[in-house]
Amino acid sequence: MSNMSNMNSTSSGSNGTQANIVIENGTFDPSLLTVTPGTTVVWTVKDLTGKYMVTSNKTNNGMNLFMSDDLTNGKSFNYTFNQTGTFDYYDMDHKNNKTLVGTIIVQ
Repeated sequence: MSNMSNMNSTSSGSNGTQANIVIENGTFDPSLLTVTPGTTVVWTVKDLTGKYMVTSNKTNNGMNLFMSDDLTNGKSFNYTFNQTGTFDYYDMDHKNNKTLVGTIIVQ
C-alpha cells in the first residue's frame, strides 16, 4: 500500500520528511498515513475543547513505542519513524472511544 495521498501534508528539509496529522473534533486527520523511513509525524491539536494523548499500541516487549503528554488546542507532538512496519495508535484520553484510532504505515 504505497498511497502517499493519505498524507495530510509533507515537506522536505535537511532533517528529512515531515507529515502532519490534525486532531480536531475527536478525530485524527488523516487516520491512515503512509510514510517512508525517517519521516517525522507531527500530531497537532486544533480543538478548543478537547484534551488528547497520542499513544502507540504496545509492542512485543510490552512497551509503548511513543506516548505524548496531554495535548490541548495548539499543542503538538512528534515522533520520527525509522523502522518499516505498521504502527497503530490511539488517543489514551479517550481509550474507550474506538473511533479515535490511527495507523502509520512505514515502507
